[in-house]
Amino acid sequence: MQSVYWMVELIGKGAGWGWIPQHLAAQKLADGSLECISLNDVVASYHVPVDAIFSHTYQPGEAGVWLDQQLNALITANKG
Repeated sequence: MQSVYWMVELIGKGAGWGWIPQHLAAQKLADGSLECISLNDVVASYHVPVDAIFSHTYQPGEAGVWLDQQLNALITANKG
């Protein structure tokens, strides 16, 4: 999907379901053209691949180091 806005429109027209940023869904939820469904069971078993790419030329700053630590902690916690 090239644009989250297209995704909102397609889902709003009944083409399926998806994760939509809350700020984009708020108006459609309020006017009833979108419905929020519970996906607790799906979310618990759904794994989204994430790539982290760091430069060999530049060292990450404080935020980059924190992100790397958090991602590694999540990977370690979910192994098994």
